[in-house]
Amino acid sequence: MEQSSKDTKKCLEKLGTLTKTKAFLGKEFLAWLWFKAESRKEAFFLQRPKDKGDLSFHFWIDDRIFLQPFDKQGHENLLRGGDPSQSEEAATSLASGMVIKELKLGMNIQGVGDFTAVLNADDLNPKSLQVPGEQSGMWDGGEEIDPATVILTRIHQMECFTDALDSLFAEFLHDRTKGDWDNKTLKSIRNWISARRSKPVVKVIH
Repeated sequence: MEQSSKDTKKCLEKLGTLTKTKAFLGKEFLAWLWFKAESRKEAFFLQRPKDKGDLSFHFWIDDRIFLQPFDKQGHENLLRGGDPSQSEEAATSLASGMVIKELKLGMNIQGVGDFTAVLNADDLNPKSLQVPGEQSGMWDGGEEIDPATVILTRIHQMECFTDALDSLFAEFLHDRTKGDWDNKTLKSIRNWISARRSKPVVKVIH
C-alpha cells in the first residue's frame, strides 16, 4: 500500500512537470506561429500517405489575441476585432515582453478551404474550430443533404486541419531543439518584434 502511494505521487509529479513544460512550449509556439505568419511568404507543404493526400496551406493570425505578462502579474491585454496582430497595442505588448496566452488562428488548406480555431498556450488543443462548410454556409442551403456525407466531410476537414497544425508544431520543435535557436530563430523573432514598432497603426475593436 505504501509503495502504491509512492508510485501515485511520482506519477502526479511527472504529470505536473509535463503540464508546466507544455505550457512553457505553448507560449513559445504561439509566438513562433505569429512570427511565421508574417515573415514567411511561401506556403507550407505537408507530405502524407497516398490515401490521405498531401497538403499545401498557409495561415494567419485572426481577430483575437490574448497577451499577458511573462510572470502573470499585472495588466493583461485582450485584442479582438479587426486585425489585432497589426495593431499598435500588439506591437507595444510584444516589445514590453508580454507572452501570448491565446490567439485565434486562421488557415487556408488548398482544395479544402478556410479554417479558424482558438489556440490556448496551456494545452494547444484547437477550440471553437470552424471548418469550411460552417464558415461558407454550404450546409445551410435548401437542398436536403445526406447526414452521413456531412459527417464524413467534416471528419476529413478536421483531420486535414489537425494534420497541418501538428506539422507546424513538429517544425517548431525542430527549430527549438536545433543548436542555433538562440543565434538564428530567436534573433529573427526579436528583430521582427522590434521592426513592428515602426509599422502603420491599425485600430482594434475591443
